[in-house]
Amino acid sequence: SREVIDVVHKPDFFPAFMGRVASLVARVPARVHTLHSVYDWYPSLVFPIQRLLGRKTDVITGVSGPVLDYSRSRERLPVDKYRLVHNGADESRFKPDRQARDEFRRSMGWSDDDVVVGSVGARTPRKGHPLLAEAMIPLLVNDPKLRMAVVGSSVGKDIDTKPRIDALAAQAGVGERVQFLSPRPDIERVYRSFDIHCMPSDVEGLSFASIEGLMSGCVSVFSDLPAFREVVDSGKTGYLFQRGDVLGLRQSLVQAAAIPWSDPVWVERARKHAVDRFGQTRMLEGYASIYEELGARSALSRARG
Repeated sequence: SREVIDVVHKPDFFPAFMGRVASLVARVPARVHTLHSVYDWYPSLVFPIQRLLGRKTDVITGVSGPVLDYSRSRERLPVDKYRLVHNGADESRFKPDRQARDEFRRSMGWSDDDVVVGSVGARTPRKGHPLLAEAMIPLLVNDPKLRMAVVGSSVGKDIDTKPRIDALAAQAGVGERVQFLSPRPDIERVYRSFDIHCMPSDVEGLSFASIEGLMSGCVSVFSDLPAFREVVDSGKTGYLFQRGDVLGLRQSLVQAAAIPWSDPVWVERARKHAVDRFGQTRMLEGYASIYEELGARSALSRARG
């Protein structure tokens, strides 16, 4: 028997535009569109197109509540089209591991008592890495055991923030303790080596990195964005600071640095929150439920002729 496609599922704008148009031409019965961010940097023409294609889309999922709220406000589609399916990270992969932590830190030349503040994300202005550098440099000057590491690469035509951070660090004489790492397949080893995972972003949907760091035992310090409020209970599973506030970020980093990486109460509480709400298993179950619903609907429609 010939296999039949019942559901086409595409993310974001450009892949979803192509996938939904192709699925309509091919008469695929159902379409799912997943939104990963608020996309407020997209040109205004995008939103009427989203609205038009949304009318022919069965389910629109968002990786966080704020993402869905933004889509509802811009595209004004029927409420029953929208579903919340949080991003989910692999809880079996991202977890604390003392031996792996020690091995990676030795490979980087970091000592056991160094305090490493890391940030995983593309080197674009939206991720706010220069703000992290501005907040950290006075702390680096005063504490020789403090280090900053950024894991990510430049993206397309976006401004690469590395030159600005390098200049700030060199001017303060701490350039050797501000490091840049390229994206790597064993990113779980990197998270385990951090004491603090900082995401000072200007905009986020719900970054996988925010969940992965939390699962790996890092103390999280994130900007106070709506999506990050879903991830962090400030003071209990991490710290939130007002977006763009250098002094607020610096204060949060000092608070986070006072929590030892091995604190079992903190690590277990943060990890449990991440796994319970943002585990990969929960995410997959959410999408599977949507596919089953739409697949059954398509099968019924075919049976009726």
